[in-house]
Amino acid sequence: MISVSVKSNIELKKILIDYNKTLDENTAGDYVSKIGLYPFVIFNGLILDYKRFINFKISSDEFLPKLEMTFKDYSNKMFDSLFPLDDSIISVFLKSPSESLKPIRMDFKIVEFNPIKNGLKSQEIIYKLVGLLDVSALYFTSYGSYRGTSYDVTKQICTEIGIGFASNIQNTNDAQTWINPADKKIIFLQSLAKASYKNDTAFILSYIDLYYNLNFIDIERQFADSTANLKGIMNDSTLIKDGNEELKSLFLTNHPDAASSNIFITRYNILNESTQVNLEIGYFGEARYYKKIERELDVYTVDALSDIGNSDTIVLKSNSDTDTDNLNNFGGMHIFYGTIDTDNMHENYHYAMMLNHRNLNFFQKVRMKVILSQPNFNLYRFQMIKVKLYKMQELDGKTRYNADQTIGDLAGKNLFEDKLNKRLSGDWMITGLNYKFSHDSGWEQEVNLTRRELGVSEL
Repeated sequence: MISVSVKSNIELKKILIDYNKTLDENTAGDYVSKIGLYPFVIFNGLILDYKRFINFKISSDEFLPKLEMTFKDYSNKMFDSLFPLDDSIISVFLKSPSESLKPIRMDFKIVEFNPIKNGLKSQEIIYKLVGLLDVSALYFTSYGSYRGTSYDVTKQICTEIGIGFASNIQNTNDAQTWINPADKKIIFLQSLAKASYKNDTAFILSYIDLYYNLNFIDIERQFADSTANLKGIMNDSTLIKDGNEELKSLFLTNHPDAASSNIFITRYNILNESTQVNLEIGYFGEARYYKKIERELDVYTVDALSDIGNSDTIVLKSNSDTDTDNLNNFGGMHIFYGTIDTDNMHENYHYAMMLNHRNLNFFQKVRMKVILSQPNFNLYRFQMIKVKLYKMQELDGKTRYNADQTIGDLAGKNLFEDKLNKRLSGDWMITGLNYKFSHDSGWEQEVNLTRRELGVSEL
C-alpha cells in the first residue's frame, strides 16, 4: 500500500470567478456545483470554454504529469492581450463524483503554445498547448550533497521543494553521500531511484502523481497486493444508499452489465513485446565493475523477478521448446559500469542500476491500454486491479436462458462466465492514468496496464 508520509505545501494559484449579480442564489449554487464536471481550465482570469475543446488530456504515465490541449478561443484574447509569456501558468480543475475521492486541481507551466490559423476559415484560430507540472524548484539547477539512503535523501528534497512524499516501504539499504553535480532537481531525483537498493527482491521507481506527491515505490511489493477485496465508489445509480456512499467491488470489465458505471471498458488494445524485450535485455544479465579501493573486479549475474513456480500463470521467459543452453545464453546483456569507490558509494550502487533497469523493462513486456467510458477516481498508478475481459462477440450456439425463466430466476447469475478470456483476464498493474475529453466524444479515461506473465488459457 502506497501511503503519504509528507504532505505537499505547494500553493496553487487562486481561481477567482466573477459573480453574476443577475443570478439568484439557487441558480448560482447550481452553477458552482457543476464546475469541474467538464474540464475547468482558466488562464489569467479567462475561462476556456470546454465546448471549444478539440482535445484535452492530462497524462500521468511518466515521471511528471503533463497537460496537452487543442482548442479554440473565440474571445481571441490568447492571441492578443493574454498571449502566454515566460513562465505563464494555466490552471485546471476536475471534479470528483464523490466527496470521499479527491478532485484533481493542478497548475501547469506552459512550455509550448502554438496558434494555428484554420485554412478553411481564415479568422478561426486553433491553439495547441502543452504544460508541465508547475513546481518551479524542480527545474532549479544547483550543486549539493546529501548523506543518507536514497529513500531519506529523496524525502528530504521533497520537503525542501514543497512537494509531498509517498512510499510503500520504510527505507532502503544504500546509505552514502549522494552528490548532485549541478543537475536540475527533477533529474537528480530520478537518478536517486535508478541507483536505489533495498534488497535483491525489490526494484525501485519514482514519479510525481496528480496530487503533487513524489511516489518512491518498490514495484515488486506492489505486485503482492491482493485484488480480492478491493472496493471503490461507483458513479452509477447505486452511488447513494441510505444516505451514504456505497462501496462496491472494484475491477475493470467489458461485460455489458457494467456499461453504466466507471469500471466499464469500451475498448482495449494489447501489446505483447516479450520477445522484443528478451532480445534486448536477455533472460539474464551480467554487471561488471571495478572496486577502486579493493582493487578487484566484481561480476554479478542479474535475473529479472518473475512468478516462476506459479501454475496459474505463464512466465514469458522462453517457451516449452527452449532448451537449457538457449535459456542461459539467449540475448544476454553484459554491462561494464566502470569503477566504484566504496569509500563513498554504497556497495550495490552499480548492481542496483542493472537490477532496477532489468526489472523495469521485464515487468512491462505485456501491456494493455483500456479506455473507460467515464473517469474513475478510485484508481491510482501502480495499483493492482483485476480485469475481466469477455469474448462477447464469439459465437458458440449455447443456450444460457429460456423464455420460461423470469428476471428473478436470472438475478445474480453471470450468464456469460464461460466467455471469460482466461488468458488476458486476471490481476494487472496500472502504470499510467490519462484523463481525456473532447467536445465530440466527451469524457474518457485511458488506463495503461501491465503484467509480466499471462494467465493459463482455458484451451
